[in-house]
Amino acid sequence: MKTKLQYSIHTLALASLFSASSLQGATIFSIVADAVWETNTDWSGAAPKVVPGTTLSQVDLAGVNGGRKLTLNSDASGAGTISTMNVGNQNPGTAVSTFTMTSLASLSVTTNFYVGPNGSAGHFIYNDGASLSTATFLMGRNNGAPASSTVTIALGTVGLTNAIGTTTLNLRQLEAGQNLIIDASSYTGSAGDIDLITFTNRTGGDFNSVSITGLDAGLAGAVSYDADSVNLNITSVPEPSSTALLGLGGLALIFRRRK
Repeated sequence: MKTKLQYSIHTLALASLFSASSLQGATIFSIVADAVWETNTDWSGAAPKVVPGTTLSQVDLAGVNGGRKLTLNSDASGAGTISTMNVGNQNPGTAVSTFTMTSLASLSVTTNFYVGPNGSAGHFIYNDGASLSTATFLMGRNNGAPASSTVTIALGTVGLTNAIGTTTLNLRQLEAGQNLIIDASSYTGSAGDIDLITFTNRTGGDFNSVSITGLDAGLAGAVSYDADSVNLNITSVPEPSSTALLGLGGLALIFRRRK
């Protein structure tokens, strides 16, 4: 039986992870500077946050594009559930748009959480302590897109408190470019399995590339795909001295048998 190094069980309910009130007037984020969203006002649709061609009637759509950076640094109390989150979904080009959820962030998306699905690249950074629930988590570029998109999951000292939770995980393979980076530099735990993404359905294939950084020298990591989750499998690596002793022991046994 696998040991799960996480402290909450993902449920597929798509109820709001915030307070009882609902989000008002969020539209695609399109201002000149990078920003941190923490309040109801940040999620409002007032100018200059409205993308040309959109209207304030698009009250449940949020995102970051055009090579900008957006950070969610709270549980957005006073906000609520949104229907769609776009990370790098507009303004085709090589610039990468970044959305970061800090350890204090919570977000519930009732339909689609997109990371680089169209002409531009997206980078989603998910830190231990954050909480994301969405109906569909989709990565993948349309034909001709110039750059890859990436999900970075930063572990805490004992693993990941909340796996990214989605009903459908879609790593669509229109073109190569769905990258997973696991930052284990804060991890001080031992061998075991950590749920990174939990899902009911999975389509489109695997991540095109996986990188695990920051693990202690005595540990090794590999990513596996179970029926309902993407896991990080951490194993212990024998110390060189232990490996050498095992080798000597094997040679001694062979020598005794030959005598």
